[in-house]
Amino acid sequence: MLVSRFRKITVSIVAVALGLISEFDGSRQQLDPATVSESNSSRDKLGSAEAKAALEQAIQNLEGMEAGTERIFGLCRLAQLQFRHGWKDSALETLHQAVSAASLLDIRGEGSHRLAEIAVLHSEFGDPSKAMTMIDALPPEQQLSALRYLSASQVESGSLKSATITAELIQDELFRGEAFQRIATAHAKAGNFETARRVAASINSPVGKARSWAAIAIAEFKAGNRTAAEESLENAKQATSELDEPGDHKPSTMGELARVLAVFGDLEAANQMADAVPTAPWKDIAWRNIARVQAQDGDVGGAVLTSESIQDKFWRGNSLSLIAFDLIKRNKLDDALKVADSNSSEYYRLVSYTRLAKAYAQAGKTDTSKSLIDTVMTEAVGVADVGPQRGNLKGSLMSHLARVQSEMGDAAAAMAWIAIQPTAKIRFWSYIGIAEGALGDPEFDDE
Repeated sequence: MLVSRFRKITVSIVAVALGLISEFDGSRQQLDPATVSESNSSRDKLGSAEAKAALEQAIQNLEGMEAGTERIFGLCRLAQLQFRHGWKDSALETLHQAVSAASLLDIRGEGSHRLAEIAVLHSEFGDPSKAMTMIDALPPEQQLSALRYLSASQVESGSLKSATITAELIQDELFRGEAFQRIATAHAKAGNFETARRVAASINSPVGKARSWAAIAIAEFKAGNRTAAEESLENAKQATSELDEPGDHKPSTMGELARVLAVFGDLEAANQMADAVPTAPWKDIAWRNIARVQAQDGDVGGAVLTSESIQDKFWRGNSLSLIAFDLIKRNKLDDALKVADSNSSEYYRLVSYTRLAKAYAQAGKTDTSKSLIDTVMTEAVGVADVGPQRGNLKGSLMSHLARVQSEMGDAAAAMAWIAIQPTAKIRFWSYIGIAEGALGDPEFDDE
């Protein structure tokens, strides 16, 4: 059982070293593309020929990527796809390669974060004992952060009991508050308001408490309990007022309060809250939060107008892309296209076009769909490889495009253009996109 393997979260430097040797040493053999096609009676039901071919190509391109964080991220994503679609042995071999790559990084810095993420994947793959052995082998000051990752993963999978057990082991007040905030939010979204309120009230960290009450307020409001929602909002405001330390916690939490006020329909108060956020990028994110609520409520014009208050082009582009995405989900494609056309962020405009291309194809407007794909192919060259916030935007964009083409039944066309891309990193993430589309992997929200 999960809790039985967690002992006192302290280890000596010697124990860390010995643990690393036992857990992370061993052969660093190269990934064999053949492992993707291991014998599996249900493989044909779980995947596709396109996904298999794309993952084989992704593996080959990993060898051309720089050693370090980006390669580890790639290995972890590859392992997730392999495991989710029935290729368990391949997934475990891929994680072994990720561990070998992470063990070359600074164990008291980046290496610990990457190893913690790999440990979480072992838990997701049904081996919590392996996950906990890896966490035990981390330096003491890194173990609490790793437990936070593990608890978050358990919440995402719906294992709230396990997530609570894990969160109880976290001694750091901030990390512990974050873990219980996720648990409270999950209970609120499931309609378990009494439990959600009890969890929120037990959190000592003001930021965790404030975010918990904010999420509960939204869930209660959507469930039709305005009185309880307003009480939860007041609790969130009170906890936010207790945040006086320097840093990002208070401004980011104020952005969440702006979202709650918008959900309540009090746009004047929401705008006042966003305007009071003192620092970037949190002020821009607060405006984005309001704009998305407006779009989801059907006020597209108001959402676009609110987005104009966003100063940074990246976050303004993000906001407009979310508005377009919500319009696509409501099948208002021409309105979504107008919003996408107005987006001054090259990356987010082209991402919106990929989603619109799929939607127009499904609607039978193949000429419009093809035109949008041609535009993305032509203009993607102007997107910077590394974005101002995080990640590599060109690789992400090309992955979006490849995924959409795969979902539209045109994986062969995607395979052709991917093969001539200039870097292994872009080729890798594009092949991953094909596999995601072919396997029907859930699409990520950009918020």
